[in-house]
Amino acid sequence: MLTLHALWDEAQHHLHLWLERPPRPNPANSNPNSNSPRHPGARGHAALTRAIGALLGSSLAAHAKPAYRKLILPTLANAPLSSPELNLTPPNPTAEPITWQAWKIPTLAPANPSIALRRLAKNATASGSSISYNHSVCQQET
Repeated sequence: MLTLHALWDEAQHHLHLWLERPPRPNPANSNPNSNSPRHPGARGHAALTRAIGALLGSSLAAHAKPAYRKLILPTLANAPLSSPELNLTPPNPTAEPITWQAWKIPTLAPANPSIALRRLAKNATASGSSISYNHSVCQQET
């Protein structure tokens, strides 16, 4: 199961898409002691490009700019909590307190965010909360 997320960079006016899967145990690239460890469930740029190509079309995916963003996410036991859309068993919050930590996320920024959001909104498999929210904001501005 994969979840596609969207976030808006107001400063640069870019839509960023990122793909989440259930986290791997003991991921190699997510040192909790670094300033911003890589999110253990975030898929890399190659997988993201393939997924965006399948959902939005290969042309839109090919012209999307790869980037990294830092997101502040709820964290438990040095791991970000998985998105509800992944339908994983929630962790026991009484074991440790939930904290907020910065996580590095590989993203793709489509060259035309309006077209990307419209195509995502039409796709029933890409109906996560961040996609729906960003599409509704886009609709209000046009």
